[in-house]
Amino acid sequence: VRYSTAGDRLFYRRGQDWFGWTLEGGQEVPILHLAAGREATMPRADTTVRLDPQVEIVFSDLSPAGNAALVDTTPRGHDGGEVAGMPVCLTESGYPEMKTDPFATRIGRNEIPPHRLWLVDVTEARAQVLDLSGLPGIMDDPFAAERTAQHLPPLVGPRGVTIGLVRWSPDGTSAVVSLNAIDGKDSWLIEVDTAIGKGFFHIVPAPIV
Repeated sequence: VRYSTAGDRLFYRRGQDWFGWTLEGGQEVPILHLAAGREATMPRADTTVRLDPQVEIVFSDLSPAGNAALVDTTPRGHDGGEVAGMPVCLTESGYPEMKTDPFATRIGRNEIPPHRLWLVDVTEARAQVLDLSGLPGIMDDPFAAERTAQHLPPLVGPRGVTIGLVRWSPDGTSAVVSLNAIDGKDSWLIEVDTAIGKGFFHIVPAPIV
């Protein structure tokens, strides 16, 4: 929930839909509906922006001006290593028992899925994935020597990242986003320009407090 830049609306999210509540008149106005997965192939409403049918939305963040949004997605149907049952050795009976929690994750089984960052132009109802291959060091494999020693194939393409905090400028023209390499070896701060087609982002040279 946040106030608009002009102070005349209150923006809030319901599921993955964004709405504006006009402070004068008290009316709810649809701002943005994000369609991903199977829904991305269905007919769209005026406020709908379609993403890739093969992704799932993790979170979205609307700018204070209501002109743009940033969206974090992961591959649809990713197997995160969850299993139906896990053995528990420390039990009241003194015997190993199976844990029936369906969301138990076996340590070391399957990696965190790579995340993608989308920039949404709310006014034009379009979205584009930000190309992060220009991040310093993202194409370098910090475990290259270990892969070679274990006769594993080399890393191909940029390393996977997760999306952290998003902080918008008051006028909605830019946002600072924190990114973390899945392997835990690097972190970045980038500033995203909301003008789609104009370079997208640049590296923030110093930490922002």
